[in-house]
Amino acid sequence: MLDDPRFQGVRESLESLVAGAMGDGRWTEEHLDNDRVRFRNGPQCVEVQRTRAGQPGLGGGAFRALWAAKPC
Repeated sequence: MLDDPRFQGVRESLESLVAGAMGDGRWTEEHLDNDRVRFRNGPQCVEVQRTRAGQPGLGGGAFRALWAAKPC
């Protein structure tokens, strides 16, 4: 199989695979409030929300960098 020319197709580069997965790469960022951000790229949409532990009043801000993502 490795020597068969039918299976020797052109492989996509890593850059083209990433570009295909991310769309055109023009993500827009919408801040919904202090704890929620929405990212859009054409039909793709991801909403990122600070976790309950990451909210400022809890844990003295020790977990401020904890975020959870979900599709819109």
